[in-house]
Amino acid sequence: MSEGVAAGYTQKEAGNWLAKARLLVEEVPAIRAQSVEARSHARWFPTAEKDVAEEMYIEGIAVEHTLVQVRTIARTLFDSAVEGGIADSTKKQIAVALSAASYAISAHVDLPDDINDSASSPTDDAREAGSALAETLIEDGKDVDQEQIVRGLSIVANIGIIADSLDQNSPALKDVITPDEPAKDKVIKVPLKTQVSEPLMRVRRAFAKYF
Repeated sequence: MSEGVAAGYTQKEAGNWLAKARLLVEEVPAIRAQSVEARSHARWFPTAEKDVAEEMYIEGIAVEHTLVQVRTIARTLFDSAVEGGIADSTKKQIAVALSAASYAISAHVDLPDDINDSASSPTDDAREAGSALAETLIEDGKDVDQEQIVRGLSIVANIGIIADSLDQNSPALKDVITPDEPAKDKVIKVPLKTQVSEPLMRVRRAFAKYF
C-alpha cells in the first residue's frame, strides 16, 4: 500500500487494498473468541497457564485493533482516489508514514526480541513519521482541499493507534471488557497457547505483507 501511494495509485488499486483489508478483518471474530476463551479457561482451571492466557488475550485484542485501523486507512485511500487522489505535496509523506507503520507491524511479528532490546522501536519511528505527515498537512492547508487534509490527518490518527496497539500500552486494550464468545467458536480442546498464537501469527504475517 505504501509503495502504491508513493507511485500514485488508481481507484482500482485502492479498491483492491480495501477488499483485502475487509478479508483480513473477517478473521477478527475467531481471534476474539479464542482469546476470550483462553482467558476464561485460565481463570477457572488451576493448571492453566494464566500468564500465557492473559498475554494471548491482550495480543488478540491488539491484533484486532490493528486490523481495523488498516482497513480504515484502506477506506480513506479509496475515498481519496474517488475524490481525485492525494495531493502531490503530501503523497511522499503519506507513503513514508505508511511504510513506517508497515515496518513496525512486520518487526513485531518477526523481530520481537530485537524490539525489546532497542532504545528506539519501530513504533516510535511510525509515530514520528505520522507527526511529520501531520505537519506537512497543516503547512499545506491553504493549498490543498480541506477534505483531503482531514483524510490525511485521520491516517495520522490510525497510525498512532496501530503503534499503541503494537506496544500494547493503550487503555483500550486492557480496560474494556470483551463480551463472551459464541458457543460455536469455542475451541478449548486445542492447547491453550496454540489455539490463539497460531491464528494470530497467520493474520499478522498476512497483513504485514499487504500493508
